[in-house]
Amino acid sequence: IVMFGLFVLFGKPIFTWISGLEYVNAFNILLILLVGVWFNLFLSPIVNILMRRRDFRYLCIWLFITIMFAILGYIIILLRIGAMGAALITFLAYLFFIFSAFVNINCREITLLHSK
Repeated sequence: IVMFGLFVLFGKPIFTWISGLEYVNAFNILLILLVGVWFNLFLSPIVNILMRRRDFRYLCIWLFITIMFAILGYIIILLRIGAMGAALITFLAYLFFIFSAFVNINCREITLLHSK
């Protein structure tokens, strides 16, 4: 979190220096994508738990739903907002998939607790 905060504060000048002034507005898009990647890295063990439980059917179903959500979002939002909308849809798709895996794991744990 500290590194991300430092990047938010000091990253724009470095990004502008590397990419040039014509891409200065792309820094906000990069921030949205980085938040999505951060959530994905932070919560990816949840997907690993489902894979260890061999719950591939659940993962495939939710992955398909996430992909359809992303494609529809890209079609609707990309034409209206552009690259910022694409970054936002990518971030939301990350969260949607990870949240669905988290809900699956918690629902199974609750079911196991009530069955004992």
